[in-house]
Amino acid sequence: MKKTPTYLLCHGFGFSDEYWKNFIPLLDGDFEFFHDNFSSNSEKIYIGVGHSLGFLRLNNSEIKFRALVGLQGFLNFCGSNPTKKKSLQKNLDRMIFSFKKDPKRALEFFYELCRYDGKIPSDIFDKNSREKLIRELEMMKSSFEHCKIPTLIIGSENDCVVEKDILLDNFQGKDFIDLKFLSDGNHTLGYTKAAEVFAMIQDFLARVVQ
Repeated sequence: MKKTPTYLLCHGFGFSDEYWKNFIPLLDGDFEFFHDNFSSNSEKIYIGVGHSLGFLRLNNSEIKFRALVGLQGFLNFCGSNPTKKKSLQKNLDRMIFSFKKDPKRALEFFYELCRYDGKIPSDIFDKNSREKLIRELEMMKSSFEHCKIPTLIIGSENDCVVEKDILLDNFQGKDFIDLKFLSDGNHTLGYTKAAEVFAMIQDFLARVVQ
C-alpha cells in the first residue's frame, strides 16, 4: 500500500472499545473507532475491522473501504436454513425480553457466553443505550447484502454465539470473500487471539490491497 492505512475498528453487540485493547498495539498504521455519526476522511485509506455485529455496521456504512475484515462477523445472523433460522430468531426474542427486564444481568450472561472478561461499559444501561441494544437485536433477525469489496472473515471453531455453520452459510464460496477459522477463541477473537488474527489480516491485505 502506498499510504499507511487507517484501521477503522467497530466492536460487536454489547461490547465497548475495550474489546480492541490487545489488538491495537499490533497495528502497523493509525486507527479510529467507528461509532454513530462517524465522519470519514477522503484522504485516508480505510481498512474496516468489525467484530460480530460491528462487521455488519461497517458493511452497511457508506465509507469507501479498501478492504473489510470480519471477526466472527455476519450478514445474516440467523442463516438460511429454516429450522436453524427459527431457533435463532427465538433466541433473539428471548434476549430482547431479558434486556427489557434486567439489562445488567442480560449483558453479564452474554459476556459469560462469549467467554469475555472485559468490563461492562458504564453508560450502556442508560435509556438510549438500552434502546439501541434492543434495536440491534431486532436488526439481527434480518439479512443484508455484502458490499462487494475484498473481505476476510475469521471465525472460531468453538464460537457458540456466531457458530461456524452460520459463517459457512453466509460466506462459503461467495465472491470477494476469504473465510478462515481458528480452532478456538470463543466469541472474542480480536481480544483473546489478537496476534493470530492480525497475522491473518496482514497476509490478506498483502494479497488484495495494492
